[in-house]
Amino acid sequence: ETAAFIEDEQIYHFAPVVLQQTTKVEIALINPLPIPCVVDVSVKPRQKVPNQRFPFELSEKVVNIKPNTTSKVEITFSPNSIDLFKGLFEATVHGGVNPKTKVLKFGIEGQGTLPSITVIDPPKDNVVLYGKTLVKTAKSKSIVIQNNGIVPATLTFTTESNTPDDFHIENSPKTIVLDSRQSFPISVRFCPLAVQKSLMSLLIDVADNSQ
Repeated sequence: ETAAFIEDEQIYHFAPVVLQQTTKVEIALINPLPIPCVVDVSVKPRQKVPNQRFPFELSEKVVNIKPNTTSKVEITFSPNSIDLFKGLFEATVHGGVNPKTKVLKFGIEGQGTLPSITVIDPPKDNVVLYGKTLVKTAKSKSIVIQNNGIVPATLTFTTESNTPDDFHIENSPKTIVLDSRQSFPISVRFCPLAVQKSLMSLLIDVADNSQ
């Protein structure tokens, strides 16, 4: 999803933002007249935001625009929960009498999110079984993960094993980035060096997601 102004709905749509991060957009206010004007600007919620801070803020609430010039205000979006937030931007000219130019209104909305992944293969229990394997004989199996979120996910891989020399991740760098809905197969080779039970845990850390 990308940031865009949807003309049919008169809504500015922010691209999804990871919690506790910030994005901004500049709004240009044009004074086409040969006299200065003063404009009050505000952003108000369109729905109740219980126990949460309204995530949209303005760089200023009053804008003085010189004759035949343009001034800009910034709308900042800083979500603090996973939700779709909606607001109303309004700019009102002091003393304005023309109904077409004295007020500017449009909706704003943005999605707060976290990067996330899921395991799509194996489908149950997230366990890969190699079965009985002859010593010094290799078997390879894949674990397929997918970015099931709406923002790119940066992943870091680590492993823990009681027999670390028996397992080898064949195709994975230490860190990869998956776009939304993108999947990635992790090929793990098992080659036991002795008669024993071998276990390995593959740990995947998703950046910016402490959950």
